[in-house]
Amino acid sequence: MFNLFQIIEAKKEKEIQLCVEIRKEVFIGEQEVDPQIEIDNLDYKCEHILGFYKNQPIATARLQKISEEKYKVGRMAVRKKYRRYGIGSKILLFIENHLKKKQIKLVELNAQKYVEKFYSKNGYFPIGDEFMEANILHIKMQKNIFSSL
Repeated sequence: MFNLFQIIEAKKEKEIQLCVEIRKEVFIGEQEVDPQIEIDNLDYKCEHILGFYKNQPIATARLQKISEEKYKVGRMAVRKKYRRYGIGSKILLFIENHLKKKQIKLVELNAQKYVEKFYSKNGYFPIGDEFMEANILHIKMQKNIFSSL
């Protein structure tokens, strides 16, 4: 499966729109997140990552610059049919390599609690208390990507 999988930084408007479509399907369609929460004014300030399988868009994530040394991964989604094949881990690895080139040291994210183990397996550590976001239980997690060289 992986030799047919490609990840890119989505820069063109059409590519970003594909990212938004995946997010709508996963977060609004499956998880019933309010569309006004999911589609926000940060999309045009963020970087977007887009994953394809056999040229079909299947996965996405959004990168928000927090500081000169820290970025936040958000809106990470994989279409239901393609989950449990390691695609999420490949997206995270792509993001970490992308951010290392920018000399970014710290990556954080708000993980939905039910996928905390997935992020832990990818080297992220929980910080702080659990909290509700979009009516879903979350936990903030971080990873120092330069310590994982």
